[in-house]
Amino acid sequence: MKTVFVIFLIAFILYFFSIFLGYLISMLFCHYYSKKSVLNQHCLSDKNINPTKVVVNKKPEKQNRLKFLIVHGFINGIIHYFCLKAGRIPSFALRKWLYRHVFCMSIGKNAIIYGGCEFRSPWNIRIGNSVIGANSVLDARGGIRIGDNVCTSSQVNIWTMQHDPQDSAFGVNKGLVEIDDYAWISSKATILPGRMIGEGAVIANSSVVTKNCEPFSIYAGIPAHKIGERNKDLHYQLRDHWWFM
Repeated sequence: MKTVFVIFLIAFILYFFSIFLGYLISMLFCHYYSKKSVLNQHCLSDKNINPTKVVVNKKPEKQNRLKFLIVHGFINGIIHYFCLKAGRIPSFALRKWLYRHVFCMSIGKNAIIYGGCEFRSPWNIRIGNSVIGANSVLDARGGIRIGDNVCTSSQVNIWTMQHDPQDSAFGVNKGLVEIDDYAWISSKATILPGRMIGEGAVIANSSVVTKNCEPFSIYAGIPAHKIGERNKDLHYQLRDHWWFM
């Protein structure tokens, strides 16, 4: 009985040590990557940038195989794994603390991030006092900026990098996605790289955004097209959230 207890205790200690080590490695490299964040090139108030610009990597540089395996295979794999794990912690406050201090996401004081979300390159994400719905995917390899009082519903997909189907080397398109204040991205909607969602715009359920969306306009469909206008007198604050979610 004593032997079983010792084995269980050692396994318990090793398990939590591995978790601590994983988050420590994630924190160190996320802080390193954050210094090179694509968002550091511009500030949120910079209206001169063109968020619709898409960069096409036709001929990706050849990388040393060992470096590729270590950096992209091992380190980024650890970061992605533990970021996914953080999204399944049943504590709103703890998740938010990990996202901010370990994974270097810039998050507003009153931001709400529900559980089950997947963040890629989290150091390239800036979220104001907004809501990110459960089980959403934010691919920030090209940078994502979200203003205040933005509501993204459950299972929203925001992509900043995608493969070019016409490229012989299966290259990628890459572009910043910016979502302005009071926008509402409904559930299961998808935003493709390099798109800008204007202030107060609404993207309907399951729509696919392939072009920029005008402020205070309603979009729906695949691809999303304008179907109406939205009230411009918006002054609500998104603050309430479910516990443990």
